[in-house]
Amino acid sequence: MITFELAKQLKEAGYPNMHFACSKDHDCNCDKSDCELDAIYHPSLSQLIEECGEEFHSLDSPVIANKIKDFGIWTATGSIDRKGKRFGFVNGKTPSEAVARLWLKLNKK
Repeated sequence: MITFELAKQLKEAGYPNMHFACSKDHDCNCDKSDCELDAIYHPSLSQLIEECGEEFHSLDSPVIANKIKDFGIWTATGSIDRKGKRFGFVNGKTPSEAVARLWLKLNKK
């Protein structure tokens, strides 16, 4: 799962099918983080990876001395220039957060 703020960033950047539904009966400004929400569409990890396309390279958790250590950091790696010449990475507290941040970086305008 990703945070509300990250979901909002994905929506603003044009991520497909991002939906926010308000729990209030009247018109609600869901652009505010204090809005009471009924539901937020959160893409699955596999959907996020699929949306990154061929630019997605890998998703890793920290490995030290051949043992996985839970530092709460995941790293998603992908090409930045969409030509595959350079690679960049982004971190997140969860695998989904890391890949969502990678999608944002790959789709930065």
